Amino acid sequence: MQAACDWRDWEKAKTLLIEGIKAGRIVTAPFAPLATAVPASLRKRAAEQFSAKFLPVAKDPLWKGDIYSHDRIRVGYLSYDLRDHAVANLTAELYERHDRKDFEIFGLSLSPPEKSPVRDRLKKGFDEFHELGAKSNLEIAQFIRKLEIDILVDIGGHTRGARTAVLTHRPAPVHISYLGYPGTMGVPYMDYIVGDATLIPPDHRKFYSEKVIYLPDCYQPTDTRKKVSKKKVTRTDYGLDENAFVFCSFNTNFKITPDLFDAWMRILKRTDGSQLWMVDKGGELHETLLSEAEARGVSPDRIIFTDIVPYADHLARHACADLHLDAFHYNAGTVASDALWMGLPVLTCPGDSYSNRMAASLLAAIDLPELIADSHEDYENRAVDFAANPAKLAAVRGKLLANRTTRPLFNMERYTRHLESAYRQIVDRTREALLPDHIQVAPIED
Repeated sequence: MQAACDWRDWEKAKTLLIEGIKAGRIVTAPFAPLATAVPASLRKRAAEQFSAKFLPVAKDPLWKGDIYSHDRIRVGYLSYDLRDHAVANLTAELYERHDRKDFEIFGLSLSPPEKSPVRDRLKKGFDEFHELGAKSNLEIAQFIRKLEIDILVDIGGHTRGARTAVLTHRPAPVHISYLGYPGTMGVPYMDYIVGDATLIPPDHRKFYSEKVIYLPDCYQPTDTRKKVSKKKVTRTDYGLDENAFVFCSFNTNFKITPDLFDAWMRILKRTDGSQLWMVDKGGELHETLLSEAEARGVSPDRIIFTDIVPYADHLARHACADLHLDAFHYNAGTVASDALWMGLPVLTCPGDSYSNRMAASLLAAIDLPELIADSHEDYENRAVDFAANPAKLAAVRGKLLANRTTRPLFNMERYTRHLESAYRQIVDRTREALLPDHIQVAPIED
């Protein structure tokens, strides 16, 4: 239903989902609740229930307490998405910037071999890059153990292609959940999760099975070396009205829920001559959303769909929009980062979970509280207000462009040093036989 934006029995399905989790039944994999109005406490419970049955701790852990004494800390990044993927669009520069005097960086790829410029760049960013997708879970875990990885960073979690079962064998002294899965894993063999004070406020820790690594600015890295197409783009190229106020959302379709679409349609109805620009997934989904718009009193010709294009072209076309509207329950991650990098304001409304606080984290790190709404009603009102007051939006856009180089969000040197500080603290704790605990990384001097 989420993938198809089929909302005919949405409320019934949501009730079955929530009541099933409360009753202790395994009614869902952990990922689905991230994009629906499921409270953080139940998201955690769903992950715990699912994992206890399908991803239990292995009886014989591979790492048995050995203390490694390498000259450099060995960090392994385990992911299905070390390829042409949104995660790679965020992390490529991180791998390249790691301090090789103190760190040895391993790429542990779970996806099939791929020939692409992205994959080639990623391979060069690691000290060692290993294609592990054809191996069994146990074989991958044994391979990691033989590498004597100090810190295993999992960038998959409960997502498609991930191999969480590898971690059940405890192949490394420390396991960290990072970036790829926006929520708690709900498993005893995941020690830490990377966050920040906006993403995971201290009073939200109870919703996570992991200890939190608090980075001082933002949990999310980005790639400031990404290439932007130099083609001159116009609204006409994308079927947009040159004189319209263009709201856009480049989020994928499963993030679009009925309450979000209701809000978008109310915004359009309150903003004369506005358009909503969305990514075109084609087929029935296209017609479904147009039909849903018409049912809410909005002419279908105000919904403009755009094709999926090469990444460099996608970045360039942000210039054709006025305001990016974030999703309620599963925020834009890479999508929000790209928009802000290209100078396009992103309006969000944070909730009580990782997946619905991501954009707020980015906006806090670039000092744009004007774009963080207090409620869904406030989200609508701010969107309408920005459309009705060009000077106000221009001021926010100007602030965004200025802050892009002066605030920490896109300072990847600073980000990398902070993450490395956390890694050092964690390895020190391991060598002292201390259990995982929350890590507060002190900000470095600029």
